[in-house]
Amino acid sequence: MKNKIKTFINSAIIMAAAFAVLGLVFIIFPQGSLDTIRWIVAIFFLVSGVYMLARNAGSKNPMFGGTILGALLLIAGLVFAFNPGIMNIFPIILGAWFIISSMSTIRYATALKDSSAKTWSFATSILSVACGLLLIINPWGGQVAMMTFAGIMMLIYAISSLIDLITLKNNLHDLNKKFDKLVEGEIVEEKSK
Repeated sequence: MKNKIKTFINSAIIMAAAFAVLGLVFIIFPQGSLDTIRWIVAIFFLVSGVYMLARNAGSKNPMFGGTILGALLLIAGLVFAFNPGIMNIFPIILGAWFIISSMSTIRYATALKDSSAKTWSFATSILSVACGLLLIINPWGGQVAMMTFAGIMMLIYAISSLIDLITLKNNLHDLNKKFDKLVEGEIVEEKSK
């Protein structure tokens, strides 16, 4: 269990660092970032749609053969390519990611023994959830302002997440003991039945 938790924390630290870098890029180059993301998503959907349509061209059952999904991906790719306003959903997706990620970190923080580490971990996780909620209910109208705001929220999320994850990593021994007791309790309970 200790290795699984360590792997989760290490991958989450890498993800938080990537979010910090991406947040800085969004702050420095908001319009370029928005256009780049839109074109990456458009190309991905277009290529995936064409691939699925070509792969299932001779299928006798288009519903389950991937023809409909390929057509939907192709349409989504065209929407992203020719409708720049579609990127208004980007902060909502980011906000949802921040909230889900922070909830899993809160779950690990509950197992900490050290009360100061637990308090710090909860505080940074709550800050990350607040960033996610701000992105979801984001009142910004212009896309450049939206990307700058998303970059600031990503940077705040990344820094609070990095602090939180480093705190968790430093208290990994307590987490491991807590999970061992939990597993032992479940085994004893199972044997008593």
